[in-house]
Amino acid sequence: MLAGIAGSSIAGPSREQARHDGLVIPQVVNAYLPDPAYVVDCCWNVMAANSAARLLLGSQLAEGNYLRLLFTDPSFRRLFPDWERDASDTVARFRAHSGGRVEDPEVSTVIDGLRRDSEEFTRLWDQRVVADGSCLTQAMDHPGLGLVGFTRVTLDFTRQGGFRLVLLLSDPATRELIATRWAESGEPVLGGMTMAA
Repeated sequence: MLAGIAGSSIAGPSREQARHDGLVIPQVVNAYLPDPAYVVDCCWNVMAANSAARLLLGSQLAEGNYLRLLFTDPSFRRLFPDWERDASDTVARFRAHSGGRVEDPEVSTVIDGLRRDSEEFTRLWDQRVVADGSCLTQAMDHPGLGLVGFTRVTLDFTRQGGFRLVLLLSDPATRELIATRWAESGEPVLGGMTMAA
């Protein structure tokens, strides 16, 4: 990580390698049900999301790029009551994660696209703040659940592929609320996953 921030290059995975490395990812995110869990690659494309993550963050999570959702999707943005803080933290964590991969064509395409489409991303990216953020609190204002809180834990899944596992761990009361509301809605909590193509 420090080498990447200092400027040395880390080769990004090929699409074939990413798919190979990602074969086990859906099993991993499902293992954390009923807590939401998803995996992002070095571009923060969501490679897999369990049913709890999709229900909490929206079905678009499973086939989207987390950064683009946060900065360009109004419905996704409304989930975060302190969006400015969360956006600043997210960009700082992405800068730390991308590190030596900023020259990788796929990573640079994501950055260039966001700089083109979001003035807020551009402002935060140009501040050049780097943050680890591997464990912190996350508040969300869900239309069906109200204001709920999680401990967000981020773990390196594979170093070579740049995959990261994101867990949203809830307290017992929140977990019970989620299970009750989603049971009433008929949505499956204990089962189902999506793997990005």
